[in-house]
Amino acid sequence: IGASLSASGSRLNPNAPPHKRNSGAGAGGMNSNQKLDEEVLWNVFVQLIIGMRSIHMNYNNAIRTVDVDHIIVTPLPSSSVSSLATVLPRVRFNCVGILDVLELESRKTVADLQKEDVFKLAQVIITLGLKIPSPTISKSMLVEQHFPYFQQLYSANLCQLIESILTYEITSVASLSMHALVVPRVY
Repeated sequence: IGASLSASGSRLNPNAPPHKRNSGAGAGGMNSNQKLDEEVLWNVFVQLIIGMRSIHMNYNNAIRTVDVDHIIVTPLPSSSVSSLATVLPRVRFNCVGILDVLELESRKTVADLQKEDVFKLAQVIITLGLKIPSPTISKSMLVEQHFPYFQQLYSANLCQLIESILTYEITSVASLSMHALVVPRVY
């Protein structure tokens, strides 16, 4: 199973039928025989960090729907496409605040919900990197089974950052966005 990362404005969907996935060329696409390119994964990760930082810090709110089914992928305008061999997708969070409407009384503080958002962001990156459906992943399965395989496929820097989130060394998007491995990719 692979995640659909297309330039057609579709959602990231690990359950997308094979005919809805990219052939592996361009737009950061992939097929079931290859992993997601690490530069594309970093690009998506950084964009989601920036979006989360805006929601957490500017609006003092939590997203609460951080998973691959609630991320929208949109193409870059054709005028901004450079001579890059791979056009990196633009990603955005979808359904932000919907659970605030559906669940009027949250028993958790905003800070606790934001910590969950950061942890779920790591889950999204692992899910995309391994092309597995996110609803099937428990926290223990994520850490014990999927993350070791993720470490075999991706660089030590990316894995170190994800591990810092999974072990709760990084619990806020403020500290994540200022991490030494993220800052050069943002600014």
